[in-house]
Amino acid sequence: MNNSIKLIWASIAGLLLGVMLTMAAVSQIIGLRGGIGMAGFVSASEDISPENESVRLITCARLAKGMGYQVDHFAVNAYLNSALLSHDNGTQRAFYLLLYLKGYGIGIADSMVDKQSAFASLQCQHLLGHMILNPVKQGD
Repeated sequence: MNNSIKLIWASIAGLLLGVMLTMAAVSQIIGLRGGIGMAGFVSASEDISPENESVRLITCARLAKGMGYQVDHFAVNAYLNSALLSHDNGTQRAFYLLLYLKGYGIGIADSMVDKQSAFASLQCQHLLGHMILNPVKQGD
């Protein structure tokens, strides 16, 4: 075998060995630091029922926005952050839970056929309260 071919094979073998060692080291470091933040996310998300106030708030905010109301999203997020603070364990679990709940609540709102009656039956006007910036719908 030619020396240049041996050098190519040795380079490929060294590269593969380096990649494998790097992957092993990185996975160990991530494990030692507590994972990537998803630990406990599933169990925390199972604790929150569809009737939870956070889910209702997100659903109502989506319904209000769809009906033409201006919603103070900063106030909604501030409320949600404080409501989910008890689920935070330092690994961003509360953040992942917030993303899950937002998707869940928005999905509920988007799947409702009669959005106005859903807005009334969920008592969204009362729940959102000061989070609705203009109590009169836009364009009225």
